[in-house]
Amino acid sequence: ENLRQILDVEIPYPLIADLDMSVAKLYGMLHPGESATATVRAVFVIDPKHVVRALVYYPLNVGRNVDEIVRLLDGLQTTDKHAC
Repeated sequence: ENLRQILDVEIPYPLIADLDMSVAKLYGMLHPGESATATVRAVFVIDPKHVVRALVYYPLNVGRNVDEIVRLLDGLQTTDKHAC
């Protein structure tokens, strides 16, 4: 809601701010020995039934590949559609 109000941008998927890192701790996104305040970079694909379908973890010093994430989503949607 804030992004839409502030930047006039609507994101069609859930996005959270995890300021107290409670979600990061719950999902094991803190690498021991790396940092007490920085989480790993991760993408969680959770379907409408709340099932975690895919996890992609990246080191702190490496960016994410949006093309690979889109490929992953396309693949999951295709297999769901065709019951593979």
